[in-house]
Amino acid sequence: MAVLFIVFEKITEGRGISKKILQQVSSLKNIGKKVDFVSFEYNNGFYTRTVNNVICKRFKKNKVVSFFQRFYTFNDIIDVYQKGEYDVVYIRYNHIASYFFLKFLFLLRKIRNVKIILEIPTYPYDEEYKNVNLFTKVRHYEERMFRSSMRKYVDYIVSYVNDKSIFGIPSISISNGISLDNIPSYIENEHISNGDEIVITGVASMEFWHGYDRMIKGIGEYYKSRNNTVKIYFNLVGPENTLAAKEYKKLVTFYKLEEYVIFHNVLSGDVLDGVFASTDIAIGCLGCHRKGIKDIKSLKNREYCARSIPFVYSENDSDFDSKDFVFKVVPDESIVDIQKMVNWFYTSKFDKNAMRKFSETDLSWEKQFSKIYDVIDNQF
Repeated sequence: MAVLFIVFEKITEGRGISKKILQQVSSLKNIGKKVDFVSFEYNNGFYTRTVNNVICKRFKKNKVVSFFQRFYTFNDIIDVYQKGEYDVVYIRYNHIASYFFLKFLFLLRKIRNVKIILEIPTYPYDEEYKNVNLFTKVRHYEERMFRSSMRKYVDYIVSYVNDKSIFGIPSISISNGISLDNIPSYIENEHISNGDEIVITGVASMEFWHGYDRMIKGIGEYYKSRNNTVKIYFNLVGPENTLAAKEYKKLVTFYKLEEYVIFHNVLSGDVLDGVFASTDIAIGCLGCHRKGIKDIKSLKNREYCARSIPFVYSENDSDFDSKDFVFKVVPDESIVDIQKMVNWFYTSKFDKNAMRKFSETDLSWEKQFSKIYDVIDNQF
């Protein structure tokens, strides 16, 4: 089977989303699919659309005109599509429903009886548009107007929630996958043995829904108490210029936690691995409820598991909810009970080998795409 894999966003080396997309493409190839990869780039004053890293369309940057060209002209992709013998068109959907996108889907279906699949990385997502500029609000309004009509052309939506259908389209629920090739495991990490300090680490793009303010407040209250015999250190890895990150810094100042909360900005590669090597507990999302999400299968949690580091989160995640290496906090605005987390950490017996093995057998992208093909092969 041949797959035309389309994304309408920039692929940036080292960026988490880009890494995920490239892992998906690689995993499809690993399970025997031929893949042509269409992506978007911006270089030297031009927007370009590439196929397998070869430019197929180029737009000179010209403010609004180039923006509309970027999203609304699909002829170059249709040209690629007509030249190939594809069975599946797999589109990463980043909220671009419009008259032009529907026309594009119509042409895909008209030219060939292909299976069209949209992947929605985060759902629901309407809450994300509450505090945005007017132009973005207009784009979201347009998307809401046209998205229900996608059911005329799309066979399946791939999502990370358990909804049976989205926008009237049957949904295939998968987990975020990972590629373990470049994720080291810390099975032999003995940092916890001293018993007098715990290092926790959260890696994120530092938005309000990551909810790290709940952890900082929890640490602040913990140090106010008389039972703070175990020192807690919190690494925050991610951009320091977001509104959320600035609020986190204010909280650190308010609670006088400068010694215990460390801002690292964005890290990757060996430097990030070095931070994880001294980490006892990793922190996932603590504020998904702030954008109306109850169920999600976070990529971050899967990478923590692959690294064999116990972790904390607040959402529902059927892959991990019953695991003893997870400390769940309630999805509300309460602060994290640090003493309770400390007790859990020291009384639990984490099988780090089992964490890594679970990642290998259940959480790979090859496993997730096999789930998708199990469904579509039985339906067509």
